[in-house]
Amino acid sequence: MRLARFKRHIALLAVCALALTGCTASPSAGDPGDPADVSPAGNAPELTASPLPAWTAVSDDRRFTLCYNADASISPTRATNVYNDAVLQLVYEGFFTLDAQFAPQPALCESWQTPDGIHWSFTLRSGVLFHDGTPLTAADAVSSIRAAVNAGKYDTRLREIVGVSAGSELQVDVTLRRCNYQLPALLDIPVFRQNAAGDGQVGTGPYAFREYAGTRYLEAFDGYWGGNTQPVRILYLADLEQSAVAESFSSAALDLLVCDPTGTVEVNIRRDCEMRYFDTTRLQYLGFNCTRAVTGMPALRKAVSCAIDRAYIAGTVLEGHARASETPFSPALSWYDPAWESGVPYSVEAFSALFAELGLDDSDADGWLEVPVGETMTDWTPTLLVNAENPYKIRAAQRIASTLLSIGIPVELKVLPWAEFTQALKDGAFDMYYGEVQLSADFDLTELLTPGGALNYGKNRDGRYSDLTEAYLAAADPEARAAAAGELCGYLAVYAPIAPILFKTGVVYTHRGVVSGFTPSQSDFYGGINTWEIHLG
Repeated sequence: MRLARFKRHIALLAVCALALTGCTASPSAGDPGDPADVSPAGNAPELTASPLPAWTAVSDDRRFTLCYNADASISPTRATNVYNDAVLQLVYEGFFTLDAQFAPQPALCESWQTPDGIHWSFTLRSGVLFHDGTPLTAADAVSSIRAAVNAGKYDTRLREIVGVSAGSELQVDVTLRRCNYQLPALLDIPVFRQNAAGDGQVGTGPYAFREYAGTRYLEAFDGYWGGNTQPVRILYLADLEQSAVAESFSSAALDLLVCDPTGTVEVNIRRDCEMRYFDTTRLQYLGFNCTRAVTGMPALRKAVSCAIDRAYIAGTVLEGHARASETPFSPALSWYDPAWESGVPYSVEAFSALFAELGLDDSDADGWLEVPVGETMTDWTPTLLVNAENPYKIRAAQRIASTLLSIGIPVELKVLPWAEFTQALKDGAFDMYYGEVQLSADFDLTELLTPGGALNYGKNRDGRYSDLTEAYLAAADPEARAAAAGELCGYLAVYAPIAPILFKTGVVYTHRGVVSGFTPSQSDFYGGINTWEIHLG
């Protein structure tokens, strides 16, 4: 009997793999917490007409060209198309930019102070000009923060801001609802001119939007406060359908491409190129329904967590485009401590022993383990949900299901379209789910772990996570922050309402030998474009 049931479950996993292997999925909204891949049209501002200068570029078509989507928004607070987002990083700047370790580095903000982590004062750089020649003032920065607070793109990360005002011509005062000494890490939001026409397309970045004779492009801004050392005068923008992006890069019609290599939309590059990887705050994890009899047991959730082969999923399933992590804090953080991890290598023997210690036993000799619930032994066929639009997540969920199946736990893997997947999460119609969330750069876990959190689909009711999260955010220095994070990780490892699996990495493609001198990050894909060298010919 056990062999027949085993074959049926293997067949189910194989059918899922066959149906989705090799498919190029259409854009979707992603997992809970993910930004949408496509934003609505109608937000593109009118751009300034300007003669297109003669110039020399360095690719096969003699132009240095970036990808964007003319039908998607280029609003600094609403654009969510990945290619437009990349373009906007050259047009707008934030108070801060984040380095490769997610540490805030001053951009438009020159200095800052706080007495208590609640009341903040930021002093802007003097002499910064917008692309129309007007000087940056605190009023512009205040207006930009208020717009971001009310925009779906940034409202979650800025939800604790309860007050923002201009203290002087260059001083911005911000008040938070609760203490957070990592507020600067959240302020890499775009700053644009107050009351500017066209939804604020006037920025302070090294390049400005221009349009001439129907051609939209970026032109180096001569008044840029960071110096006029842009590597090329003109950056062309190619309006492309998603289906044409990979081919355009492969033919060198595009010269730089920012990509999520394990995202919903598959990009197949057919040309020798250079790939520069950067860490992201995108966490993939296994979530548990804490209200159900079996997955409501912390010890069982911990055992399942130990049964996840994180190294295999990050290295093989996601093809190395991820960092395996047992914790909800990225290993890229400068204050990350490997001591937060268990240090126990993945092994079938180890996690099988954990299940045995819990009393899981094949008491009725049907070939499957029963779970002790109260005074009785209960058959357990857990339901594992995964979103159908992403083949990498499906294969990761299949790996987890196969591992549990191998020791006698018959997992029912449900591969659901996005709308059905999210509805099932809201309804609590699952035992486990494979999820992904883009955490804010302060790694605030409130929405994911605490009672009432918007992403707490498993209905974890343990109020201790609220206390631990508050203590972590209230840590005023890296040493105290690491200690508080370690305490949170230790508690999470024991009670495990979620099991962190990995943090994804992004990539910037350029043609071999064309661009040098930059290191991208999640906050700055161009890695300080003023330090680039573009090699002609």
